[in-house]
Amino acid sequence: MKSHLSVLLVLPVLALLGGASLCHAQTDVMALLKAGEANARAGQFNAAIEDYSRAIAAAPGYWAAYVRRAAAKSLKEDWKGALEDLDKAISLKADRAEVFGARAFAHLHLGNHDAARADFATVERLDPVNGRNIMMRFAQELITRARTKSQEGNNAGAIKDLDMIIALAPELGVAYHERGAAKGALRQFKEAVADLDLAIKFDTWHNAQGDSHRLRAAARRVLGDTAGADADDAEAAKRRGEGSASTPAPAPAPPPQAPPP
Repeated sequence: MKSHLSVLLVLPVLALLGGASLCHAQTDVMALLKAGEANARAGQFNAAIEDYSRAIAAAPGYWAAYVRRAAAKSLKEDWKGALEDLDKAISLKADRAEVFGARAFAHLHLGNHDAARADFATVERLDPVNGRNIMMRFAQELITRARTKSQEGNNAGAIKDLDMIIALAPELGVAYHERGAAKGALRQFKEAVADLDLAIKFDTWHNAQGDSHRLRAAARRVLGDTAGADADDAEAAKRRGEGSASTPAPAPAPPPQAPPP
């Protein structure tokens, strides 16, 4: 299992547990689907894919079986295979917002950003009440995954995940904050300042304590912009209610929590 992909996110969203019934109800097919789900939850993704493939062979018109197999493939980060299964599921049943959301997630990982945005637009059209929350669950998953990669020292991998979020939600300030932090850790200070500028521009709750200002101060100081760094330190201290800034800037605080789904 790839350690950076959440089983708890992918299975509920992609597998549509407790979903539709078979057109030709067959006990053996349902047993295969249940076995596949059990194997997927246990991290036995190859076995789960085999179970779902056997179910599809027995009931090739059952759309949810393709979605479940796509879930297992996603957990292996086989995004091309997942996309193929989700395309098939949508060709059989094109009214499930969750399936379009799952396909958008696969498109993001394959770099198909326009296709991902189009699928998320369909999600919101099909489910006006919860559609935005489906998109934000995926954004939250990517932010969490990026933070884990950064904590493990894989800042380049974190930046790739954050690039996907920004392509999807270009005004999500926390994504720029996280990417700026990752770039700073890679000593890409000019690029970090550019991202932190945008994090501050789209100032949201995540910067209530001045976290983005504090990170930008550290990057500016390295770049020789002492006046800018002092100004950011002062703003960070003001937001924390400290009254004055410390110089040099303190070590960056741990990243804030992801936006709620």
